[in-house]
Amino acid sequence: MGSVKMDRTSICALLAIMGGSIFGYVLIGISSAALTIWRCYYGLAARNEENQWWIGALFAVINVGGLPYGLVAGNVMEAFGRKKTVTMGGAVIFVGTLLSSVAPVYTAQACARVLTGVGVGMIMSSVPVYIAEMAPANRRGTLQALFQVCVTLQILSGNVAGYYILGPHRDLLPCDYCPKHTGTDIVFKNAILLAPGMVLALCVCIVGATIMPESEAWSGYVAPEGEKEEDDVDEGSALTGNRKVDYGEMGNQPKSPADAVPEIPRSLLGLLKCPQSLMAAYMMAVAQQATGINAVMFYAPKFLALGGVQLKMLGSVAVMFWNFVTTLLAMFLVDKVGRRTLLLPSMFAMAISLLSMGPIYAGIHAGYVSSIWCFVPLFVFVTGFEVGPGTLFGVILNEVFPEQVLPFGAPIVGTSSGIFALITTVIFPPLELRLGTGVFGIFGVITTIVWVYLLICLPETRGLTRREVTQKVTGPSWVHFGDKGKE
Repeated sequence: MGSVKMDRTSICALLAIMGGSIFGYVLIGISSAALTIWRCYYGLAARNEENQWWIGALFAVINVGGLPYGLVAGNVMEAFGRKKTVTMGGAVIFVGTLLSSVAPVYTAQACARVLTGVGVGMIMSSVPVYIAEMAPANRRGTLQALFQVCVTLQILSGNVAGYYILGPHRDLLPCDYCPKHTGTDIVFKNAILLAPGMVLALCVCIVGATIMPESEAWSGYVAPEGEKEEDDVDEGSALTGNRKVDYGEMGNQPKSPADAVPEIPRSLLGLLKCPQSLMAAYMMAVAQQATGINAVMFYAPKFLALGGVQLKMLGSVAVMFWNFVTTLLAMFLVDKVGRRTLLLPSMFAMAISLLSMGPIYAGIHAGYVSSIWCFVPLFVFVTGFEVGPGTLFGVILNEVFPEQVLPFGAPIVGTSSGIFALITTVIFPPLELRLGTGVFGIFGVITTIVWVYLLICLPETRGLTRREVTQKVTGPSWVHFGDKGKE
């Protein structure tokens, strides 16, 4: 097939929309409805600790598929290029989601989820790297944030779809919901819930195979026929490996040793030259996943029920809508005010809301606090997360690494984020059974520790060229308190 010509910004925006949409719907969007459907489907309706572990594992296992892939993602992207990796990722998700929609037993569903996780890992590693390599410097943050906007939009879409698929008994507990529906009803609901994931995966395959050009930062890049020969290769390029450096994007050519950047191997070993980048990226991974967002989103209906809200599924949809609105706000602000300016106040608000959840809900049960207050910590947390680490994790992760090691560093840290998500998803249900809402105090302490580190050590990358980012993160100082970046 021939390629459709589009400018870089449009290509990056289209991939952000497709990649974010498939991630948001398949990984999280279906969760609220699937939590009930799969309990009915696989005989886990009774509320006990054993069933809580089994259903939690079924949601968490999708991360198992993506985790091993993250360790080799850089090598895959360097071997096949970004274009083929995106196309293959869409195909794997399509097959995995198709199998998940017809899986007759628990084991088959778990295997389908693992396969889907591999495809999600391919998309999650390759699309943001591609955007970081191809997007204009002054739009990098917005385009990376667009990915997260589409994640939250499809989380909302998945919850809206689940609201109608579950039907009028949607607010019942699984032990009461399941007897009201036949096995055929549950099979049909499962297939309908997963169908949009298959459509999105097919769209990713088509975009990857037809419209998407190869990244010029790929070490195996070959310019298409018809491009000027002088645009193909510049063997003296220190930051792009094989493409000619455009110093309008990369920064002025160094004129003194102070402007020089260190030589960084284009491999996993190159990460050893970038300890600041690794530490900042890992702390952002903790901020994104180990602060409790998956627990809050998966169990939002129950949190609302604790506050006396009767229409739990509708309340969950309202939470997801607010999730989308706040992410959209962050997308518009990220290239205007900078990464630190958005991130640090947002994480401070997250910590306060997490630490206050237990006391507020205890006060509701004791009758000292009105049930309307159940919304306050929940919506403050969601706002802080989406304006902060929820949106900025992908932005910072794909900016803070020098270009030579970006395809290796970003997926490995993404794998760590998946590990944190896996741990959180599996251990939250039994911990919540034992500790109640007091479990969120643990997340609050983690959030506070990460906030302190980022306050002191996170570099500002807004508006910086690749060369300037490399100079900053490989320099001698780790203290970036008050860093403003470039207007």
